[in-house]
Amino acid sequence: VTLVRILIVDDDPSLLRAFDRSFGRRYAVATADSGEAALRHLANHEVDVVIADYAMPGMTGVELLRQVAAEHPGLGRLMLTAYADLPEIMDLKATELVAAILPKPWERADVDRAISKAVRLASIRRAVESMKARMQPG
Repeated sequence: VTLVRILIVDDDPSLLRAFDRSFGRRYAVATADSGEAALRHLANHEVDVVIADYAMPGMTGVELLRQVAAEHPGLGRLMLTAYADLPEIMDLKATELVAAILPKPWERADVDRAISKAVRLASIRRAVESMKARMQPG
């Protein structure tokens, strides 16, 4: 059984440790403490789902996930935030940038459901892209 590979990105080391403790047996968890570190990780490692904190110094979670969507469109994307009611966060739900918004503090069952949803959506996205590529006149 291959574990789903999660990259959790947050500038709070205690949150990264808590996430790894809570989900490290169920998923292959990697952590990054900034958007820049996350992009370096993605350049060198296979990942299935990126979970990014909304508010980070430097590159925000939204900026990171937009770059991930552009460079790695087949990855699942989730937003983690203490500000779920901000208009910008609400707008993310209307776009296809994220599969789900996870509030802080998170509930384990909610995270599991969101990861499953992100993996399913990413799989569908990859299948559609593959079909489009096969339909291109060659």
